[in-house]
Amino acid sequence: NCIVVVVGDFDQAELERLARESQLPTTSQPSPGAFRDVYQQLKDEGATEILSLHVSEKLSGTLASARQGAQQVEGVRIETVDSESATLALGLGAITAAEAVADGASLDEARDRVLDQFARTENFLLVDTLEYLRRGGRIGRAQEMLGGLMRVKPLLAIQDGVIVPVGRVRTKKKAVAEVIRRTAALGSIEQLAVLHSTTPDEAADLAGRLGENAPGAPVMQGQVGPAIGVHVGPGLLAVVAVLSPDSAEA
Repeated sequence: NCIVVVVGDFDQAELERLARESQLPTTSQPSPGAFRDVYQQLKDEGATEILSLHVSEKLSGTLASARQGAQQVEGVRIETVDSESATLALGLGAITAAEAVADGASLDEARDRVLDQFARTENFLLVDTLEYLRRGGRIGRAQEMLGGLMRVKPLLAIQDGVIVPVGRVRTKKKAVAEVIRRTAALGSIEQLAVLHSTTPDEAADLAGRLGENAPGAPVMQGQVGPAIGVHVGPGLLAVVAVLSPDSAEA
């Protein structure tokens, strides 16, 4: 059977139920027509310029669809941006863009501010297993770890838009400690976010511990949506850290 749902009409609990079925749910990017319709609606509402931020082109075909959709709308300037990232890193970028525009920035200035932030953003992913990433085709260089994993917890990062392995430990407790150590080693942090797929209490604990090492940095918390959850499986913890400009240049 094939069930097609749109993100926003489908929650994580339903995804977890389907994940227990014999065939794992899959995802697909929105069609160019879907982007065209959104851009056209924004134009009809009075927009003359649109800044459109997207998940890494190396992880999804979403950006390609957005670019094709943009070509079908005339009379409005549409800038599509590859975040080379995923999850809440895009949300933080959208907030920065909105703040820039509210401050009077032009589209070019807002885009450049967002690109600068994306360049200063680090992503760590702690997953219980690589199986979901492998089955979803998003495993990237982490494929190298599959043969020797046994019962270890893989620690991953998103670098240059792809998922790469950066470490492996024997227990989740040690994995969390390693995420905290690596995040602290980044230097001065401007913003933090912690995400989970099924474990809000673990995410809250991790957020509190990270916040102790980054005084003054706001720490957001959230749950990944089904489009991400299907590729990481239950038990995910993810950290998004935006470095201060000084730390990024060091």
